[in-house]
Amino acid sequence: MCSNKVVKIVAAFVCALVVTSAVALDPERTYFQYEFVEIPDDIELPFEIFDITQDRKGFIWLATARGLIRYNGLEYDLFRVSEYPELLSNKPTDLFIDSTGLLYVASRSGLSAFDGDKFKALIKDEPWATHIHAIAEDSSGSIWLGSDDGLWILDQSGLSQQFYASPFDQIRSLLWHGDKLYVGAVGVLHIIENNVQSSIELPTGFERARVRDIESHQGHIWMATRSGLLRVAGDSAIEVEDKSLKGLSFDVLLSDSDANLWFAGRRHLGRKFPDGRVELPNVANDEFGYSPEISQLFEDSSGRHWQTSRFFGLILLRDSMVNRLSYSEGLLSPNISAITANKRGAIIVATESGISSISENIIRNLTTGDFTGAATIQSMVVLPDMQLLVGTRDGLRKFDLQESRFLPSFFGNTLRASINDLVVDANKTVWVATDQGLYQIGENDVRLERQTHGHSIESLHLDSKGTLWLGTENGIASYANSKFEEHAVELSADSHAVISIVELPSGGIVAATADHGLLVRVENRWTSYSEQQGLPQEQIFDIEVRGQNLWMLTGAGIFRTSLATLQNPDAEEILVHAVVAAERYRSPFLTNCCRGENHADAMMLQDTLVASSDDGVVFFDTNAAFLGPMAPQPYIKHVSHSGASFAVDEPSAVTLVAQHNDITIDYSAMQLARGDRVEFRYRLRGQSEEWVNAGRGRTAQFNNLLPGDYIFELQASAAPNVWSAETASFAFKRPPNFVESDAFSALTWATLTAVGVLIVWLNLVFTRRRRKLLETEISERTLVLSELNAELRTANRELEQSSYTDPLTGLVNRRVFDTAKSQYQLTDKVAANGVLMMIDIDFFKRINDSYGHPVGDEVLCQFAAVLRSVTRQSDLVARWGGEEFVLICQCSDDDAATLLERICSAVRDHEFGLPDGRGARISCSIGSIRYPLWANHTLEDRLPAMLELADAALYIVKMNGRDGWVLLEGAKSPDVDAASGNVGAKLREFVESDFLSWAASRAEINITFDDTMSRLRAIKRAK
Repeated sequence: MCSNKVVKIVAAFVCALVVTSAVALDPERTYFQYEFVEIPDDIELPFEIFDITQDRKGFIWLATARGLIRYNGLEYDLFRVSEYPELLSNKPTDLFIDSTGLLYVASRSGLSAFDGDKFKALIKDEPWATHIHAIAEDSSGSIWLGSDDGLWILDQSGLSQQFYASPFDQIRSLLWHGDKLYVGAVGVLHIIENNVQSSIELPTGFERARVRDIESHQGHIWMATRSGLLRVAGDSAIEVEDKSLKGLSFDVLLSDSDANLWFAGRRHLGRKFPDGRVELPNVANDEFGYSPEISQLFEDSSGRHWQTSRFFGLILLRDSMVNRLSYSEGLLSPNISAITANKRGAIIVATESGISSISENIIRNLTTGDFTGAATIQSMVVLPDMQLLVGTRDGLRKFDLQESRFLPSFFGNTLRASINDLVVDANKTVWVATDQGLYQIGENDVRLERQTHGHSIESLHLDSKGTLWLGTENGIASYANSKFEEHAVELSADSHAVISIVELPSGGIVAATADHGLLVRVENRWTSYSEQQGLPQEQIFDIEVRGQNLWMLTGAGIFRTSLATLQNPDAEEILVHAVVAAERYRSPFLTNCCRGENHADAMMLQDTLVASSDDGVVFFDTNAAFLGPMAPQPYIKHVSHSGASFAVDEPSAVTLVAQHNDITIDYSAMQLARGDRVEFRYRLRGQSEEWVNAGRGRTAQFNNLLPGDYIFELQASAAPNVWSAETASFAFKRPPNFVESDAFSALTWATLTAVGVLIVWLNLVFTRRRRKLLETEISERTLVLSELNAELRTANRELEQSSYTDPLTGLVNRRVFDTAKSQYQLTDKVAANGVLMMIDIDFFKRINDSYGHPVGDEVLCQFAAVLRSVTRQSDLVARWGGEEFVLICQCSDDDAATLLERICSAVRDHEFGLPDGRGARISCSIGSIRYPLWANHTLEDRLPAMLELADAALYIVKMNGRDGWVLLEGAKSPDVDAASGNVGAKLREFVESDFLSWAASRAEINITFDDTMSRLRAIKRAK
């Protein structure tokens, strides 16, 4: 059992939201029911954070010991004096955003402001400005500064003046509330209204307490001190009435949008609800193990809560889609071993300490504390009489849900076995999966229906047709009409127990295995899906169907995939979406969201996925997974060209340097909720209108740009195919250089014209001289040319011969069939009795995918050698293309089937050597046709029809499991117009009319006439 303590927070395995449906905190949840998102430390963010705020664009600003940091949910921008001298200091202490959006940055070196583009130093070289601790703004827009040396005003003219030097000293906090300015100092709260000052002395025991923060909440002014929490009541300050808060140390306050008052300090953090209740989680001892020293509390514009801590840095609190009921909510034990539900929708759970029911989040424990044996419960089912049948590691027991007691039953010692799963059929018969076999329980008897001889049955599922599916330690079986059928599936040699089975709406079956992913049965065909086909991992604890999705519980979290993909028998991979994933987030409430054992019971209760875990019952609202986040806001950070940088908010297009044709654009997006999920796409209009998917990259570089006008456009996405409506853009011009200018083009044409005239004149001068020389050379070269022509004709004949040869295997290629009569006289090879075969290597794509194309080429060469070894020299062996070959040979009627089987056996028995010394076994499929088929049937005018029919026969073999052959023969001799084309599509007509008969290598091979050639072409395209 896992503890809720989070001493090792970073290393803890937890569950976190991938899609955030709402960002504000649910006020009904307790503090430790929220998710604690530790912001990724991409630039070694210091734990010491002095202040936090948010600007109008949504950026989070942090004043840290390392410098001023801006965070957008994806990455940090670090601002330091070396690059921004007007910032004044690398250690800002206080931040403030005024009503115009201007950011004020206070430090020991003075006060600066940032307008979104550049910094400006407002106050420097002033002794009092080295101790600014608080900033506030009044209704006129004037900025008030609190320091150790007094209270100051920064008015609209930019001048600063001292308001009071005494008694305003040691100021740590300011708050404008209405027309009143509250000033927190040591032992006193000052109030200024209409330039009239008054003071409230802190009560006894707080004389030396410093007012570190002031907050307005529900019509009262609250003060945080390290001696306690105070509230202004009339003309005095009083300590909070709640006894649990008296004497505690607090540094910061926050009144959030849900009317909660938060207060935090070095060792304590609490919340006062609107109804007056106080929550004070013991973060200093019980949960964190040591003081977190929370220094700041902040609520952003979307209602998210932020905390800063010396030990955890920057933390984001948010709600979860996952709810949990565990020991702290009243369960007998947090370790859940089985789950079921009664007809009224109440959830029945079994723990190591007993049985409980849950209805509307109310827990009712049904067994007493002295109950023993509950730790062995592995499965439960509610019977029609509302009694609970309980399966344990030692047998079956009955439990009366109304009387909350175990009942005597007739089972006795009949079922002294480990009960792994239970299911009740429409006849009220109970089927029991055990480690010994399958049992059937009627009203008064227990019968062993199937003994498994040492193989344990792990799971059961009764489908809509009444077929009972059994998941065993070594595969999957079905039981219907008193008959068992074991289903052959491709599994690993290790343990691959089928631990969960569900039925698809189409009638297909999906099974989850312990180490081999998913097994899917559609149209009587099994397909396996593992990590290579897109699964997050191959150990899946449980699966459930809801809506149009299959939900999977794994050690990596909760995932879903579309049923449409699973119900496609030709799908080679599936798209899996993470819903609740194990990542870098922490929350004691969400620890161990999925039980890490084979029997991880789960069930769908309407739209809620209910799952067992080592820390209670997990409830997951499947509808919440489809409430996608708002698309992030993209923006362009930096543009560089030829060593220069450009402002990204220029109102007009920027003109580049003509001599350089490249540009680099850095970009990002604002997405505080799930910045690590943001992806981008961009396009450069003027070059292309097509979007380029950049993934999570944040830089676009363009080289060799042609002269013209361009607009770079950027969009961002945090969910599949949901792109931001806002498009960030940057316009620029690339002027032509001198070589690309019109003047250079005119000069080039003039030069070329002059050169042309000169060449014509020189040609006329030397024409006569060259004529005499040429006449002499003509006679000599005529003889040489005749010799060269003879050599050329010889080379052409050799080249023509090589064009009919496959360079890889040395066989002839398909071009031989285009000139068969004139070049190779194919009619001589088949004469009166012949067979044309279309041969295909089975699953050749797997060889290329697993070993690479060079190994695939070697297999093709070896395969060609095998074909040569089983054929005669007079036979024609050709490579048709890819992994397909054509064989034409003479063969008597009795020898045709023998030859086809000999070819299949030769390929099957041959060990194909691989470059690394290993051997591989492959098989082939053959579609063949006897010649002649019909009367007046000659090869040269019927060859296309023969090839098409052989191809159709090959498709039949592949549709029936491959590794075999089909032979088509003419049964009658009508004058069938086979040369009309599309004879493959007429295969059904030919066979049913006895124009063709067929034979096959296996009895189970069946000809399928469902649009044969259309499906054949679809398979060829997929290959």
